[in-house]
Amino acid sequence: MLILDTRHGAVLADPLLQWLPARDLSLPIFALTYAPILWGIVIVVREGAQVLAVIYSYALLQIMRLTTIFMLPLEPPELMVLLSDPIADHLVFGTRVTKDLFFSGHVSAIMLFSFFIQNRRWRWLFRWVALADAVCLLVQHVHYSIDVFAAPMFALTAYSVVRVLMTPKPSTF
Repeated sequence: MLILDTRHGAVLADPLLQWLPARDLSLPIFALTYAPILWGIVIVVREGAQVLAVIYSYALLQIMRLTTIFMLPLEPPELMVLLSDPIADHLVFGTRVTKDLFFSGHVSAIMLFSFFIQNRRWRWLFRWVALADAVCLLVQHVHYSIDVFAAPMFALTAYSVVRVLMTPKPSTF
């Protein structure tokens, strides 16, 4: 068992989740998360985007996510339907994790790719997919509303920080 699943956290009142019926959407969530990430890798490489910037941004995003998860422990939403994710459950964690809540790694990863994609249509498609994934996560009650609403802002922050740090500075000579 992971340390984060053993800690006690806050239960948030979430009017949106109270309104949404809980349904198992594990398969659509899996497809809406991993297909865009794999396709995003292909797109940024083909477009000649700075692959290193994508890697640094994703690493920073994960550091921010782990930090917020540990600083803001939350209990899972009351009617949460366990998410079945073979990659996270078996390859990453080795178990099902329920307290990795603030902020959504699914939505933030897809949004992060959208910032690197140069083609306007693809960029917007990724943003719509992130929104669809967010809706599915909320219907399954896997995350609180704030978890999915905050995710794009954390992705934008990671992208922006790395862009600033990797922008060549003019020489002073």
